[in-house]
Amino acid sequence: MKKDDIIELDITETNALGNGVGKIDGFVVFCLGAVGGDRVRCRVLTVKKNYATAEILEILAASPDRTEPDCASYPECGGCTLRHIDYECEKKAKRASVEAALRRAGIRGVNVSETVSCSPERYRNKAVFSFGEGLLPGFKRAADEQVVSCEDCLICPGIFTECARFTGEFIKSKYPGKTPEYLYLRINSSYDEMTAVLGLGELTCVEAGDWAEAFSEAFPVCVGIMASDGTHPEDKNTVYRILYGREYINESFLSLKLRVSAHSFFQVNSRAAQLLCKKAALLAAPGDGEFGVDLYCGTGVIGMAVASENPSCFVTGV
Repeated sequence: MKKDDIIELDITETNALGNGVGKIDGFVVFCLGAVGGDRVRCRVLTVKKNYATAEILEILAASPDRTEPDCASYPECGGCTLRHIDYECEKKAKRASVEAALRRAGIRGVNVSETVSCSPERYRNKAVFSFGEGLLPGFKRAADEQVVSCEDCLICPGIFTECARFTGEFIKSKYPGKTPEYLYLRINSSYDEMTAVLGLGELTCVEAGDWAEAFSEAFPVCVGIMASDGTHPEDKNTVYRILYGREYINESFLSLKLRVSAHSFFQVNSRAAQLLCKKAALLAAPGDGEFGVDLYCGTGVIGMAVASENPSCFVTGV
């Protein structure tokens, strides 16, 4: 097998990254966009020592688990990988990926539970929008980082798309010819507090201040607006300048009251994160007066959740 070969492939499974998995003479081929049960004609993109990658040219026979994507920007947009797969199939694929990870680690005989389901739509509490031609907001395509415009991202709150569209239209009207680097939005689970960070790109801080004033009037739920000269909001060296309000949102999480800043690592799916932490607290089951350590804890939400659910124990986050 070599690059650019055209092959026909029976897809035996779907992995959690949205790739169909098949074999040619025992050699594994990952085919982006294929679904377990498909038979496809595809072009080989890369050949490695232990596997190859391929792209679909034609679906010869469609899997019963294949579904019509509900977003016009999919699959060009780099924001999603599994919208062409039935949701029940997606949950099975994620469970299978955990089983495969355990096998690779040499851990066998573990019963992996069914994937717990939360809503597959409007669940994200943060997003980073880029701006393409005409300053239309969207997301960068994984293949070449070109911006694919998106009228309404179905995994984000509707207000996110409104904010991104407002920002593009404001800058296009007020400062034609200039393009911001990104718009980074974060909102709490009750949707009553939001922060926004504008990557300056070609804009000055003064121009960003004009946008911030208009933005705060258009979206009163926004309690903090910042500017950044970094190329990505989550780069550890990124410095934020506060243009309006404060840099954090208040979040209720189980019995915890949190302040989540733009810098903070926090699970993007608040409901799923609470289920995760409840399960961690249940499995930890500390006794009265016991001490525990939450290693590599990030902002420490799991350890704090364990402690809050078991107030007689002590947890140190590292």
